[in-house]
Amino acid sequence: MLSVYTKLKAFYKWGFDSFQSHPVHVFHHIPKCGGTSFRRILVRWFDVALDYRDHNDSAAQLEASKKDLQKLRRTNCLAGHWDIEGYHLKDRYPQILEQKENYFLFTFVRDPLDLKISLYFYELKVRKKLPYTLEERLFSSPNYLARRFPCTADNYKDVLNRYDFIGIMEQYEESVRRLAAILGKKELALPHVNKSERTTDVNGLSQEIVEKFKHHNQLDYDLYRFCRQRFDQTLS
Repeated sequence: MLSVYTKLKAFYKWGFDSFQSHPVHVFHHIPKCGGTSFRRILVRWFDVALDYRDHNDSAAQLEASKKDLQKLRRTNCLAGHWDIEGYHLKDRYPQILEQKENYFLFTFVRDPLDLKISLYFYELKVRKKLPYTLEERLFSSPNYLARRFPCTADNYKDVLNRYDFIGIMEQYEESVRRLAAILGKKELALPHVNKSERTTDVNGLSQEIVEKFKHHNQLDYDLYRFCRQRFDQTLS
């Protein structure tokens, strides 16, 4: 009888094949998508090279902190947000996207509205007091997810298909389990850090606000649905 691990390898054969030809691992950490907790697991799987910017870093400091990809090996995992113009993954490390045979690229995404609510309460926890309300934050800077990759309505599928694995925050445990199977890593207990206390969740919003948010963030929902479909298809 086949072991569970053997069956997982069979399920994710495409992932193992990819892993064999992608020696350097790259974790694109989308803020508020479970990445801070997941990094606790990464450091037990890999020698992690952190490439997170400080908000006060100058252009010179950002350039000086850039990692030399030639020095990274199979045992390494490069991790960063790469979340602003000129500092996106495609700008900072274009070879990761252009030389796919040399890298295994992965990330996690989250329901757009839940993400934006979490972001607001994280900012409130850090700053103690904010000059805007939750509703005002929800409708500022639409399509938060799409701007992190970045992608447009015309190219989001092509952009997302460059990623070897995209986990789903709402299926976090299953996502990490699948990724462990793909990479041939040991499953570990999942830590939960960087959580923000909320006084409101999606259920606390009026239907009018929810529908308005979906309308203003259509690209994010298209992106999220595509990731969910791709995630579900891996076990179909």
